[in-house]
Amino acid sequence: MAPRVEPEASSSSTAVPLVLTRAVATAPPRARVGFVIALGAMAIAGGSVMVWRATRAAHKVPATVVTSTVPNNCTALQVETYLAQQPQLTAAERINCWAAAGKLERARVELMQLDGAQRQQAVAALFDLAHPIADAGDDRSAGPIMKLIIELWPENYMAMFHVGMAEFALGQDGDATEHLQRFLQMYQANDVWRARANQALQAIAAGTALEKREAHFCR
Repeated sequence: MAPRVEPEASSSSTAVPLVLTRAVATAPPRARVGFVIALGAMAIAGGSVMVWRATRAAHKVPATVVTSTVPNNCTALQVETYLAQQPQLTAAERINCWAAAGKLERARVELMQLDGAQRQQAVAALFDLAHPIADAGDDRSAGPIMKLIIELWPENYMAMFHVGMAEFALGQDGDATEHLQRFLQMYQANDVWRARANQALQAIAAGTALEKREAHFCR
């Protein structure tokens, strides 16, 4: 089970408390060793989700958020028409749809129009949308959404990690170094997340070519 992490103080009145990581790993199905690893990952993930829920309850983070899936219509081509025809959607659902379509400035505008409690819930829902994508190995796709999240939720160390890893993959080494070092300051567990952040920082220091950095996204 992942360790409890106390939230840091924030100067923002809209900041949301820290969350715990949810380990998501996919092991190759053809090897017995892979099967054992998968079983272990399932046990870790189950325990992490339980701690995640307990921590949310303890810190009054809204428990009811938008599901991590979004309608197929939330694409760059269809999102404008789709949202115009769906007045019943909640603010959080609209924001997730804008973000999934890559319209992050529109998502930001709608986030900033919400009051503190609504904004907290919407940012939590946005994290629930992007986190499984990043944990599955696609930090680059989730990175822009995670960057929006840390604007309003800087204490979210997993969002900070994924922003840094996305920047690492894109060769934005200055920003990647800043965000990964910030992650390491906030996250003290000696596990795969800390190891990946340290590996990325070592690769930046060594000047590792971009085409050789993709391995850091594989598990």
